[in-house]
Amino acid sequence: MGSARIYVVQIREILKMLLFALVGLAIILLLIYFFAPKEREAEITEIYVPGTYSAAIMVKEGPITVDVIVTDNEIVSVTLRNLTEAHETLYPLLRPAMAHISEDIIKAQGTNVAIPDQFSVTGSTLLTAVKQALAQASVD
Repeated sequence: MGSARIYVVQIREILKMLLFALVGLAIILLLIYFFAPKEREAEITEIYVPGTYSAAIMVKEGPITVDVIVTDNEIVSVTLRNLTEAHETLYPLLRPAMAHISEDIIKAQGTNVAIPDQFSVTGSTLLTAVKQALAQASVD
């Protein structure tokens, strides 16, 4: 009978040791999970819904439309539409400002671009319209 009691104590010790080993293993696995370098989680492939998106700039002579063409992950072009002769006469900086800004937007693939001092007012107005069009194109 005495040996059975020693055997039970040994099983209890083995069970304790297995429990501690499992807890230790769980802690090690959690540490690896939290501190291991993570690969980029599902790299975002779609930023925009492909298509042409527009935003209007309202002026006295009628609206000027800014068109932004996007694919699922890039800005393809930014152009002006409905630009009449009256618009070009009264706002002579529209075309050159848009040419400069659209080139920068396409290079940067975003609206975080610098507006030259010579186009400060016109450029910020055009950039606001581009931001509105891109907001429509956004996947979110």
